[in-house]
Amino acid sequence: MCGVLDGPKPLSIRGWQCAACGSVHHRDFNAAKNIHAAGRAEWLNACGWAVSPSV
Repeated sequence: MCGVLDGPKPLSIRGWQCAACGSVHHRDFNAAKNIHAAGRAEWLNACGWAVSPSV
């Protein structure tokens, strides 16, 4: 991913290819990765793992 901003897309566009570098982006796949990461962080918190520095 090159970091080029291509502007907002309507929600009906589910995937697109970057005109600058050719990277393919999928809105649903990215959302699934974000939801998974948030759930994993919460699971780690629920298991008693440190989520902030000890004071």
